[in-house]
Amino acid sequence: MTSNTPSSESASFDAFQSSLTENTDQRLSIDRVVQLMPGFVYVFNHQTYSNDYTNRSVGEHLGYSSEEIRAFGAGMLMRLVDPDDQHLLGEHMARIAQLADDESATLEYRVNTKQGTQCWLRSVDTVFDRMDDGSVLRHIGVASDITVEKNSEMALTLLNGELEQKVAIRTEDLGRLNCLLYTSPSPRD
Repeated sequence: MTSNTPSSESASFDAFQSSLTENTDQRLSIDRVVQLMPGFVYVFNHQTYSNDYTNRSVGEHLGYSSEEIRAFGAGMLMRLVDPDDQHLLGEHMARIAQLADDESATLEYRVNTKQGTQCWLRSVDTVFDRMDDGSVLRHIGVASDITVEKNSEMALTLLNGELEQKVAIRTEDLGRLNCLLYTSPSPRD
């Protein structure tokens, strides 16, 4: 079914997990690290097209109850991702399927909240494990809410457009005044 070949990353992770287990004075655990981490950690299964693991629910962050998320089933992504960004999600999944084990893919996309507003997410994904034939079985990712950043970016773009328009109008005005200056008779004449 799956082939989990050890890598230096998994060896490092095993060593980290072992050090956490041995050092109880720090009261750290992988679960605690993942729960305290900002954003959403998930393991996405390419066969079932659903999450096998999440540290917290993106759906609940968007205002949906656990029951509503379960009811979405495998269609959850298509239900939540903005229709204009769904093609980006498909392209992203295709990129993930082509990733080498040490590579990652990033996607910024919009999702719709239960309240009808949009939320921007940035997902960074890498291969978690593969099938015997080498195809991606699951990928692990981290999604962050970047709505504030995107709203600021859009506001800045709008302001830049307004400024460019004002500069164009002022440049046109100066051109007209310059033309009048050169075509008007001089007071000494």
